[in-house]
Amino acid sequence: MNIIDNMISFYNEQPGTSAYRPSIEKILQNLPRVPEMGIEELAEFCDVSTPTMVRLVRRFGSDSYRQFREDIAKALKNYHFENRCFSYVSPDESLDSICDSYFSQMTSTLNDLRDNIKASGSMIDDVCHALHESDRVLFFVAFPNTPASRQFQTDLIVAGKITGGYATNELRRSRLDQLTEKSVVICDVFYAGYNASFNDDVEILKEAAARGAKTVVVCPDNIPIGADTPTYLLKYKPTGTSMDRYQSNMFLNLLMIRHRALYIDITM
Repeated sequence: MNIIDNMISFYNEQPGTSAYRPSIEKILQNLPRVPEMGIEELAEFCDVSTPTMVRLVRRFGSDSYRQFREDIAKALKNYHFENRCFSYVSPDESLDSICDSYFSQMTSTLNDLRDNIKASGSMIDDVCHALHESDRVLFFVAFPNTPASRQFQTDLIVAGKITGGYATNELRRSRLDQLTEKSVVICDVFYAGYNASFNDDVEILKEAAARGAKTVVVCPDNIPIGADTPTYLLKYKPTGTSMDRYQSNMFLNLLMIRHRALYIDITM
C-alpha cells in the first residue's frame, strides 16, 4: 500500500461535508507538484492552515511532511512497478489474449494459495485457538475496511472480543499500550522493496510481542522477516502485483471461516 492508496482510501471514507475533501482533491489532482512544494505552500494552495496540513499528512500515514513528499515522489517514480493488478500488457495484445493470460495467472495463484493454506493447517488452528482465548484482537493491516477485515471484526465482536483496524503505524503505536498477554495482533506485510514503512512494521510487531501479545503475520514468502519475529507466520507465493492484496484477504477469509466454525457457530 503506497501513499496514493492511503490518500484515496482516506478520501473515500470522508463524508461529503468533510472539510478535508477539497484539500485531498487538490493534492490528488496535482501530485507531480507536491514533492516540490513546502508545507506552507501546499497548505496555502489547499486553502487550509499549516497545522491542518500537518494533521492531514499524518492521516495519510506519513510521520512528517518531508516523508510525505518523499513518499509521493517514490510512488510516482515506481508507479509502473507497484500499481498493477497484472503484469505488463502490450497495447497490441488482444482482449481475448489478455483475458486468457489474466485468468490463467489467477487460477495458478489461487491454486498456490490453496496449497499454502492447506500446508499451514495446524498453524491456522493454533491461530484460531489464540483468537478464542484472547480478549482483544487488533488488525494492523493495510486495508482495515475491506469486506474480509470488517467481517472478521464483526465475528470477533459477536464472540465478545475488543477489536479494531489500524492502517497507519502512527495509529498502531497509539494502541500498543492496550496490549497484554491476552491480546492478538494480526498484521499483513507486503514486499519490503515497495513498502517504505517495512522496518517500522517489524519494530511495531516486536513491541507488541514485548507486551505479551501474540502476533500473526500474513505475507509473501519473499519477505525478509524471520519466523521468530511473529508468533505465527502465514506465507503465500507473491505475484508482484496488487493480486497479493487479494491473497492476503483470502488468507484472512479462511482464518475467519475456520475460527467461526470452531468457536462461534458451534455455540449458537
